[in-house]
Amino acid sequence: MLRTFSELRGIAIRATDGRIGTVNDVYFDDSSWRIRYCVVDTGRWFAGRYVLVAPRALSVSDPGRNELWVRLSKSEIRHSRDAATDKPVSRQRRRGLTLGDPGNQVSDPHLRSCRAVLGHQLEGVDGRLGRVQDFLIDDKGWVIRQLVVDTRPQHLSDSSRVFVAPQHVEGISWPDASILVGLSRAAVMAPRPTDGA
Repeated sequence: MLRTFSELRGIAIRATDGRIGTVNDVYFDDSSWRIRYCVVDTGRWFAGRYVLVAPRALSVSDPGRNELWVRLSKSEIRHSRDAATDKPVSRQRRRGLTLGDPGNQVSDPHLRSCRAVLGHQLEGVDGRLGRVQDFLIDDKGWVIRQLVVDTRPQHLSDSSRVFVAPQHVEGISWPDASILVGLSRAAVMAPRPTDGA
């Protein structure tokens, strides 16, 4: 089933022995577009720790109950890796690390945060195409199938959304808050079924 990142963000986590926290973010690999982790805010359960839960532990999302089921107990979630141990590019860069500086190697130049990439400008071969508004995530294979792009000019209130498949992405720049795609505006705006839907 395809779910937007907006739908997953804030959804309750149901462990095998009850609820424990909410989805705070989703980290993905920008070369494969596979989900690497759900970042779980353990809130009141464990003093507000943020922990990483890998897709192999994720079961199914239940939109009716607003829950994401995981194949872990509360204790296993409590002992999951802290989110600070594997930072996405946006958090690595905020701490002053720079790509290409051998003294400050970025731990993983492909790990991205959905929250941080929202709002990035989409740059096509012939100019700006719009801003990333959301992601369509396949919650069976835990992979991003589409970028949801708002193509309206910022001064207009009516939304015009298009979908761009990740295979068209040629690069993501955190400093420029932009995503380069190998498509023209005409190709992006052409009506077509969503890829992978």
